[in-house]
Amino acid sequence: MGSPTAGMNTPIDFLVVVVVNVPVVVVVVVVVVVVVVVVVVVVVKVVVVVVVVWVVAAVAETATVVVYICEVRRRPAAFSVEVAAAAAVVVVVVVVVVVVVVVVVVVVVVVVVVSTALVAIVVVVRMAATAV
Repeated sequence: MGSPTAGMNTPIDFLVVVVVNVPVVVVVVVVVVVVVVVVVVVVVKVVVVVVVVWVVAAVAETATVVVYICEVRRRPAAFSVEVAAAAAVVVVVVVVVVVVVVVVVVVVVVVVVVSTALVAIVVVVRMAATAV
């Protein structure tokens, strides 16, 4: 005696198989969502640490350069303010570039993870369909 659904390929049969396999799909979706959240949180933490370290290093370097120039060249305070302002602009540009790069990396990671999840869901649904 064969399967009660043997030879049946109607949309209803497909839906029955999918509904029976819904727990599998739900598990896959939940796992993918958890992975995406964990990856995004880790990436954001790493990015924040990197950005903070870079900003601190850039500001320290800027202060060192300004002090050096003012001491060696014996320039007035106004000159040191100009140099500090120019250095601040450089620091801001560096931070903006880093943030843009990080955002692009996070978007790429999310797209890859989500597309992988969608492929996994399609595979599960197709496996369910072939089980009919």
